Amino acid sequence: MTPFVHLSRDGAVLVIEIDNPPPGATFAQTARQELIGGLLAARADATIDAIILCATNHPCEADAEITGLDLGGMSHPDSNDIFNAIEDLARPVVAVLHGTVLSGRLELALLAHYRIAVASTTFRLPEVKLEISQGTGGTQHLPRIAGMRDALDRTTGGTPISARKAQELGIVDVVVENGLREAAFKLVHELVANGTPPRRARDLSLDSSVIHSNFSNN
Repeated sequence: MTPFVHLSRDGAVLVIEIDNPPPGATFAQTARQELIGGLLAARADATIDAIILCATNHPCEADAEITGLDLGGMSHPDSNDIFNAIEDLARPVVAVLHGTVLSGRLELALLAHYRIAVASTTFRLPEVKLEISQGTGGTQHLPRIAGMRDALDRTTGGTPISARKAQELGIVDVVVENGLREAAFKLVHELVANGTPPRRARDLSLDSSVIHSNFSNN
């Protein structure tokens, strides 16, 4: 079976790349095991300074995203195991975002300590349109990142927003027009050089205002 999760090193940076399954596939226990295996390996390796979390460049349609990046299920590792493994990392985790980021992929990105996106990226939590609720932490993490009012709009409206709007809301730290990979490594090296600690959504207050990034765009 082809792996869902690919690990590679670039100096002291570990890149964890999730290969989106095709429409109708399920991001099930095998993929969850691969992902958490990579995260636990990163935690145990003192030579890793930071982690980049990204997805391959497959087209993401809504149906594929709803079923394909489901982190739920009763078997372990489950969604909480994934959440804790990402947030507990003592080194910065940067999510690199492009294309259509919605449902499980967006909720997974919210667990990263920092996020960078290309300007053409759109963000959406469409479950309300399907008469279901978000199931992988979006209703808990988004209010802490974007503030209660805007998080409520995103989770109950299901309308897409642009990368620039996501940055305005604090969902994204850096937006670039192009050169996403290069910009991601630049951000990672900036975080490491400045000794910037992980910023965990779970530690933010529900009453906090929108996160405003101090990072510069390209």
